[in-house]
Parts: sequence; structure tokens; C-alpha cells
Amino acid sequence: MDLDYGIILGAFGFVAGLASIFYSRGQVVAAKAQLQAAEAQSVETLHAAELVAQAGREQATEVVSAAKLVADNASKQAIEALHAAELVAESARTQAVEAVNAAKLVADNASKQAIEALRAAELVAESARTQAVEAVNAAKLVAETARKESVDALKAAGLVADSGRAQAIETLRAAELVAENGRTQAVEVLRAAELVAQNGRTQAVEVLRAAELLASAHISARVREIRARNFRANPNLPKEILSLIHLAGGPDAYSALLDAIDVAQDIYTLRTGGGIRDEEWRTWMHDFVPLVAKSPAFDEVFRLAAIQATPRAEFVAAVEAMLRGEKLSDPWAKTAPSSAASLPTSTEPPSRKAPLQF
Repeated sequence: MDLDYGIILGAFGFVAGLASIFYSRGQVVAAKAQLQAAEAQSVETLHAAELVAQAGREQATEVVSAAKLVADNASKQAIEALHAAELVAESARTQAVEAVNAAKLVADNASKQAIEALRAAELVAESARTQAVEAVNAAKLVAETARKESVDALKAAGLVADSGRAQAIETLRAAELVAENGRTQAVEVLRAAELVAQNGRTQAVEVLRAAELLASAHISARVREIRARNFRANPNLPKEILSLIHLAGGPDAYSALLDAIDVAQDIYTLRTGGGIRDEEWRTWMHDFVPLVAKSPAFDEVFRLAAIQATPRAEFVAAVEAMLRGEKLSDPWAKTAPSSAASLPTSTEPPSRKAPLQF
């Protein structure tokens, strides 16, 4: 019984061993299958990785090519833009040169016209003097003839009677009166000729002033533009200018006040020579200037301009009177040749007034 039990246990152990062997073999086979599957998956993964890498390299190559094309295109566009900018700059320089040449031509033409006006005035004066001299000579001849006639009359009166002598004396007196009247008229003709010549010279001077204002209009505009840019961009302006800019409300407002003073001075100069009509004077100076003068900073800006830029003294006096509450005076009313006695006598040479600069 014990032997059978041992055999059974041995058989059971043998069977268990066989089962373990079969199980182990099955595990080994399964492990080999898994290993083969893993190898196959690894190969496929490696293939896929290579494909992905190849695609990435191709895409990178395409991106680099596209970037090169974009860069080349951008370089071409930049070169074309640079060429276009150079063409625009060259055109602007050409236009500026043409504008300056045109301004010079205008100034030369105006100067020639003013010189011709002066020459014409001198010719008129010379003609008037010649006529006056001829009138004096004619008066002398008349007086001499009258004296001769009176002497002859006296001789005849001596032969006739006392009444003849009286008539001869009266004739002599009448001749002297005629001669005196002739001299007076000749003197008046000379004075009138001098007044006409003086008026012609004064008008020629004002024509020269107006011509210089017109010729320098382009340069004045450029100066005002640069001046405004300087007020906006210059960090080293004097403290006095900075305080005025702050008081005016900014660099643009300050530049506008200076431009208004420049324009008002030009209008005043042209009006002095009669180059501005009455309605234009009323519109520009009676409406425009008082409106600008209402700015809180105008008084200080104008006083600094009067000190530093030295505008015309009569213009400064007119604006200062306006700031005191008086009406802006009309310079043409003072110089208009309403009569020979009121013709202007100033022969001051023209002087170009540049825009107010700081």
C-alpha cells in the first residue's frame, strides 16, 4: 500500500514534470513569436522613421528653397524700391533746381522792370527839368523883348508927350509882371517835375521790394518748414524758446504764430507800395491779424521776434499800437500820392526781410 502510494506520487510528479516541460516549451514558443513580432514591428517602425525623416528632409529642402526664393524676391524688390527712391529724389532735386531757377528769373525780371521804371522816372525828371529851363529862357526872352519895347516906347514917348511916357512906364511894369509870372510858373514846373521824379523813384523802390518778396517766397517757405521741424525735433532749444512753445500750446502752434507774423509783415510791405487792394487789406489785416493776436502767447512771441529778427520798424510800431487796443494803421493811407504835397519822399533802398528765425 505504501509502495503504490509512492508510485502514484512518482507518476504524478512525472506527469507534473511533463506538463511543466510542455508549458515551458509553450512559453518559449510564445516568447519566440513575440520576439519575432517585436522584431517585425521594430523593422516597420524603423522603416516608418526613415520615411518620416526622408519626408522631413524633403520638406526642409523645399522650405529652404522657398526661403531663398522669398529672399531673392525681397532683395529684388528692395533694389527696385531703392532705384525708385533714387529716381524720386533725383526728380525732387530737379524740381527744386527748376523752382530756384524760376525764382531767380522772376527776381531778375522784377529787378529789370524796377530798373526800367527808375530809368523812366529819371527820363521824366530830366524832361521836366529841360522844359522848365526852356520856360525860364522863354520868360527871359519875353522880358528882354518887353524891355526893348518899353525902351522904344520911352523914346517915342519922349518925342510925343508926358502921357506917352506914362504909358511906356506902365508897359514896362506890365512886362516886368509878365516876366515875374513866367519865372514863378517855371519854378512851379521845376517843383512839380521834382515831385514826379521823387514819386517815380519811391514807386520803383516799392516795386523792387515786392519783387524781392515774390522771388524769395519759395526759399521763405523752405525756411519756415525747416524752422517748424527744428521746433519739433531739436532737444537743445533755448529755455526762452521752450517756455514760449509751452505757452503757445506746442511746437506747431508756436510755428504757426511765427508764420503769421512773417505773412503779416509781407502783406504790410506790399501794402506800403500799393501792391495790396483795399478789400484784400481789410480781409487779411483787419480780420486775420487781430484774430491771431488774441492768442495768449502772441504778445511775447512778437516782442521776441521784434528783438531778434529785426522786422521793419513801421510794422513793429503798427502791431504794438494794435496790441495796445488801437486800430491797425494802413501804410498806404500814409504814402498814397493824393496830392503833390503828400507824395512820399523816402528813397530808402529796398531791403529783403527774411522769415523770423530763432
